[in-house]
Amino acid sequence: MQQYDMFARPLPSFTLNGKEKVTSTPGLCLTFILGITMLIFAMSRLPFLIEKKNPLLSRFIDTDFYSNSDVISFKETANFNIAFTVVGYEDRLPRENSDYVWWDVFIKESIDGVQTRKPLKFDRCVEDDWKRFDAKPSDQKAFDRLKKKDVLFCLAPEEKQDHKLQIFGKDDTEDYRRLEMNLMVCEDARQECTKTKQEMLDYLGPLDVVIVYTSTSLAARDFKDPISRSIKISNQQIDFEKPNFVHY
Repeated sequence: MQQYDMFARPLPSFTLNGKEKVTSTPGLCLTFILGITMLIFAMSRLPFLIEKKNPLLSRFIDTDFYSNSDVISFKETANFNIAFTVVGYEDRLPRENSDYVWWDVFIKESIDGVQTRKPLKFDRCVEDDWKRFDAKPSDQKAFDRLKKKDVLFCLAPEEKQDHKLQIFGKDDTEDYRRLEMNLMVCEDARQECTKTKQEMLDYLGPLDVVIVYTSTSLAARDFKDPISRSIKISNQQIDFEKPNFVHY
């Protein structure tokens, strides 16, 4: 049996009783323990190998895959949909009285230093809008709760817009086209506003911007369906007395 000892050591320059290695009982025991351990591990991993599950992969994220000139279409490239609202941070009630606050949604474009804005249509989300959110919510209960409250506004699909829903470039480049959703308040945006600052503060209070959107990512371990889609919910508390910016 000792001929199977993996820890046997060769003799320097001679043989002992015709043997070129010196074996031992402890070495043999360790050999059997190591062999049994490897056998158990191999048997446990065999189903994963046969069914091609849980492969060992190297992951690399190319953050600059799209160049500044690559156009991303909401409909054709990303199937992107978005809904938004603003509610009180404490009472969770919508703030949508146009005497105090409203949304300004548009495509902002800068070409050769010339900036233009293209207003976009949006309206209260209805069932047909939710059908376009063709993914599973990351938080199903929160998603169902928002739908039930009926407080969200949905960006109209491209076929109902006067402009194509396409973006390209980055904020730090000269040429770009991006989606902007600005929450406007009466005090700063309308000359005819009759509300005082205190009235604005009393109505608005601390605010929470809620954004629901479809997200597309790569599921590197899923060979059958590597493109993963989900519905994500973002909450961003904002301060009425200073500018707030949320980037996605």
